[in-house]
Amino acid sequence: MKIYSILFILGGFLSIICLIIEIAAVDALQDSSEDYIYNIQKENSSSTENFFKVVSTGSMYIAMAIGILCYTGFFSNTGALCIIITFTATWLGDVLKMGIAHPRPFWDDSRIDALSCPKDFGAPSGHAIVVGAVIFYFFMHFFSKAKIISTISAFILLFLIGYDRNYLGVHFYFQVVLGYALAFWLVIGFVTPRFWELLTSLNQKIFRLIFVEVICFVCLIIGIAVYFGRDPEFKDKWKINYNDKCSGNIDTKTALFRSFSESTSIMIPAGFAIGFYFTLPKYNKTWKYWLFAYFLIISFGIVEQICESYAATLDKTSHFVLFCILRFVSGFYVSCMIPFALSKYFKSKENPQVYDFP
Repeated sequence: MKIYSILFILGGFLSIICLIIEIAAVDALQDSSEDYIYNIQKENSSSTENFFKVVSTGSMYIAMAIGILCYTGFFSNTGALCIIITFTATWLGDVLKMGIAHPRPFWDDSRIDALSCPKDFGAPSGHAIVVGAVIFYFFMHFFSKAKIISTISAFILLFLIGYDRNYLGVHFYFQVVLGYALAFWLVIGFVTPRFWELLTSLNQKIFRLIFVEVICFVCLIIGIAVYFGRDPEFKDKWKINYNDKCSGNIDTKTALFRSFSESTSIMIPAGFAIGFYFTLPKYNKTWKYWLFAYFLIISFGIVEQICESYAATLDKTSHFVLFCILRFVSGFYVSCMIPFALSKYFKSKENPQVYDFP
């Protein structure tokens, strides 16, 4: 228990220091980072560009999906905790982007190519905090079993994601460092024995569930407050560089709203916790089980993406509300509805009681 407390304090201290440096020394950090990014982009080739685009897209999709796949496949606390960490990290990154409101390299420097064209602010790196959190989480999970392999794998993956963010021109290097520091702090906070106890007791103590739901809704309100409370400077050269390199327009409200809509990801843990409140059954896990489980996930994911695309066409208030609902339902669907559906067809003979409600 002491080691977790020490690591949590160190992680918090490191994150705060990185935040202070990012805010106080932004000009110096950006100047040095822009030269670095410009130099590595000089060696740009179509194959290298395509590789890092695949890394960028693939790493985020894998980070978002791996917890869901683990949880649905094994119904383990490991998968459940990964889901909570992933989408809490998404919320934290987007709220901080609105609060810090620092540009991306290709916005600020006309020399840097826009190999990707995100419209939200850049600090901290969303990939660094979300994918980094997943990497740190599984590193800690497997460290005791395979110290060397887990350490080398984590180092390679963290380096690859960081270099990818710089190479594509979408993040200054310190935005990546800040994301990793926050990811480490977040993971340490969630893997403590106290949080494990809270997670595994949700189906026994309803007041703990209420506590989790209140925390999630407070996080949502924080995102709303930051969005409406911020009116950061948006330099003309950022607009000019974006318009020269990418299609569409960008301004303060566009950049803020991108992160604002994604901050609704905190509703996924909120919905997930509600479903996790129910007792999970045991299953006979044949190939038919796996096929049916992932069919349920993929089909719902397609429907959810269609709904999100529709939400993007609505006014901002409707967009935000629909995103909140969709993500709450998504969390509940993964933690409750999929297990319920599977239990109807793959009930274990050793556990005839299919689905217990407290």
